[in-house]
Amino acid sequence: TWTPQISATDGIGTLTYSTQVGHYTKIGNRIYFQMYVLVNNKGSVAGDIRYTLPFASANVSSLFSAASFWINTTESTGSFNGSDHIQAYIGPNSSIVIPQCLDGDGSVTGLSAGHIKNSTDVMISGHYRV
Repeated sequence: TWTPQISATDGIGTLTYSTQVGHYTKIGNRIYFQMYVLVNNKGSVAGDIRYTLPFASANVSSLFSAASFWINTTESTGSFNGSDHIQAYIGPNSSIVIPQCLDGDGSVTGLSAGHIKNSTDVMISGHYRV
């Protein structure tokens, strides 16, 4: 197990959690993971939101891994409100998952502190090379 956390590009501030659950299996150079994170109080978190992984991914140029991403209880306006496609990915040499939203017109929006609120919860699962 590991304890997944939110990482924010402009600072985590005073964010607190209700639940942080992470499970992984390492087989050779592959990590299979599942996480659930429930925010209790978003506090003063700022910037783009990311979720931490148990290990950094392999440092291989252009080796990205897609992850399954589910989010609930977001701000009701704009992206991540249920009307657009959501996805997440892990970049090379990275220990974070980056959530995104695609609006169907080719525009990509990252999950930001403005999209989450108290009681926002996420589930993320996937696998990546270490």
